[in-house]
Amino acid sequence: MNIIIEGPDGSGKSTLARHIAQHVPLTLKRGEGPSRSTEEIIARAWRYLKMDGMLFDRHPCISEPIYGQFRTPPTAIPQQYIDRLYRSKPLIIYVRGLAGPHQLKDYDTKEHIGLMQSNEDRIRAAYEDWAPGHATVTYSVESGDLDAITELCKEFCK
Repeated sequence: MNIIIEGPDGSGKSTLARHIAQHVPLTLKRGEGPSRSTEEIIARAWRYLKMDGMLFDRHPCISEPIYGQFRTPPTAIPQQYIDRLYRSKPLIIYVRGLAGPHQLKDYDTKEHIGLMQSNEDRIRAAYEDWAPGHATVTYSVESGDLDAITELCKEFCK
């Protein structure tokens, strides 16, 4: 059983993940940053797919199909990996992005920062297109009910 918190950079995923981690019996797995190559992101996705009992602060089988299309060269995850993730029926929380500057992380590269700056609106739109068919619930830091989302996660873990 896994919970995945997903959304664009700067949406509040990590803050939400840290809060939920205090209330569920899952191990928090923080994101590892932008893909370094197609081979690296495929290996990372396979490693994540083998994990169970996790609270993922981003999952490459969700984020890479969105971000990868904007990279040069584009990166991709095999469709069978993506299908395997969804067949496992994780609780997927889509954190709707707030407009505003991206909070830099230690692993952010110059290339990733440039990708974000030049494609921010398109990345947010891609997540908005993805969410209705895949996310279990949508959460907004500005208007979301933190207690309700925490209770949902606790119930999922029972």
